[in-house]
Amino acid sequence: MYETALRCAFNAELREEFERYRYVSMRHVDLLAGVMMKLGLEPKRRTPAAEAVRLRTSELVKRMETALSTGDTVAAQLAAVECVVRS
Repeated sequence: MYETALRCAFNAELREEFERYRYVSMRHVDLLAGVMMKLGLEPKRRTPAAEAVRLRTSELVKRMETALSTGDTVAAQLAAVECVVRS
């Protein structure tokens, strides 16, 4: 999701913030995958909860891509901010 948000953002400070969120999210994924493996769980297994999160994220990405497709950079950036806040 953050990759799409970064494509929408033209403000330097906002891009930095999205990059930071992206890094932190990737770090959390790595840490929690390690915890799951130690507990004997399969990190890549699709649970109903994981599927719900995937669907929600996919919808937010679609909204940002729709905003990008209009060619209105201000609207695309605003859409990215709204989607990241709601994620």
